Amino acid sequence: MPLPLPTLDTRRWADLVDEGRAVIPRYAPAWTDHNIHDPGITLLELFAWLTEQLIYRANRVPERHLRKFLALAGFSPEPPLPARAVIAVRPAVGTGTLTIPEATPFTTTATDGRVIWFRTTAPLTAVEAQLVAVQTWDGTRFTDRSRPYRDRASIPLLGLDPRTPASYDAARAPACYFGFDRALRE
Repeated sequence: MPLPLPTLDTRRWADLVDEGRAVIPRYAPAWTDHNIHDPGITLLELFAWLTEQLIYRANRVPERHLRKFLALAGFSPEPPLPARAVIAVRPAVGTGTLTIPEATPFTTTATDGRVIWFRTTAPLTAVEAQLVAVQTWDGTRFTDRSRPYRDRASIPLLGLDPRTPASYDAARAPACYFGFDRALRE
């Protein structure tokens, strides 16, 4: 999320015209006609419009300037990376193992109706197996999470506090185990 930029000047055209009319008696006491038809007021309104345009431009910082400011502060932009997504592939019954080649396109529809394209970056293997059991190990005990999984509830796969402790023991590290209705490899 970008940082909010401060507004350098909030004056608008009407504010600038009022400010200009307020200083007329001080700098031009002989000028007494302050109505719209006066050429001096027309020029004042024109300069107020031009000043408003300059204020607008001053409040807009181009992205290239933001990048330069970040570079001066020692931050360089991250290179663009491909998006990652989890997809569900349901092969037809009796298909067995299905190999999906690299660069296979997939689409999804966003909440606003846009179609989003994805492409696989490596070959994938899909099998007919169904996930039937989910168990988690929090370092001290196993917990069956199959019912929350079937109810589409949120599951703490690596425990409620998955941070690595200061004294790391691989045998007590949080883990998640999945059980399928058949072997994934033939």
